[in-house]
Amino acid sequence: MRGMAFVKVLAAAALALAAAATPAQAAGSGDRLLPGQVLYPGESIVSANNAYRFTMQTDGNAVVYTSSGTALWHSYTHGYNGTAFAMQGDGNVVMYHNGRAIKATNTAGRNNAYLIMQTDGNLVLYSSSGQPLWNTNTWGGRIAPLPSSGAGLCARVGYSAGFRDGSLQTAVAVALGESSCVPNAVNHNTNGSWDAGLWQINSIHGYSQSWLFVPQNNANAAWRISSSGTSWRPWVVYTNGAYRNHLNQASAAIFQL
Repeated sequence: MRGMAFVKVLAAAALALAAAATPAQAAGSGDRLLPGQVLYPGESIVSANNAYRFTMQTDGNAVVYTSSGTALWHSYTHGYNGTAFAMQGDGNVVMYHNGRAIKATNTAGRNNAYLIMQTDGNLVLYSSSGQPLWNTNTWGGRIAPLPSSGAGLCARVGYSAGFRDGSLQTAVAVALGESSCVPNAVNHNTNGSWDAGLWQINSIHGYSQSWLFVPQNNANAAWRISSSGTSWRPWVVYTNGAYRNHLNQASAAIFQL
C-alpha cells in the first residue's frame, strides 16, 4: 500500500453487474440459450452430441458436466439457492438471485448474442455475427484451468480467503489498483516501510516478503486486515476511489471462476 505505514483498505461496493430485471421467457432448449431466454433451477442445455450438459442447479451453482457426470466448470455460486441464469437481449449473461444480479459476463451492448453448449465441451457466448465473447475454457472436455495470473488469480485466491459478492469484487479491484495483480510486486515507501504482493500488504503487519509473495497468503492477510472484507480504509486506492476503475475487470474475472 504505497506511501503508507499502515494498510490501505476499502468499504464494500455493491455488485454492479447488470441493470436489467430478470427476463421472463422460457428456458432454452437443445444446445443453446437465445436472447431473452433463461435457465431456471434444475434446467439444462445439452450439446448436440449429448456429450456435455450445462445445468443451472437448484443449489445456485451453474455447472458444465460431461455425460459421465464429471464437472468441468462451475460458477462458484453454491448456496445461492434458486438462482436463474439469463441470456439477456443486450448480450449480457447474468445470474440472478432473488432478483439481484450476482454474476455477469459484462458483455452488454452485443445485442442478440447467444450461448451454446458445444460438442467439444466448451460453453461459448457468441455475438450475433459469430464472434466469441466469453467461454468456460473447457474445450476438448478438459476441466477449466484455474487462473494463474492477473485479475483471475486475485479472484481465485480472494474467493478462497473468504471474500464474497461485493466484497470479492472490491477486493479484486483493490488488488488490481495496488499491484496489477502481480504476486511479487514490491513498493518501497519513503518512511522505510514496504508493501508486498497482490494486495500490497505493508511491512508494519509483520509478514515477511517471501510469505506475502505466495498469492493465497497475501489474500488471507488482506482478509484479516480488512476485517473479513468489511473495512477497506487502509488501502489508498479505495479511499481515493481509484479502485472503481477496475470494478468491471474484477467482476468479469469473478464470473470466470
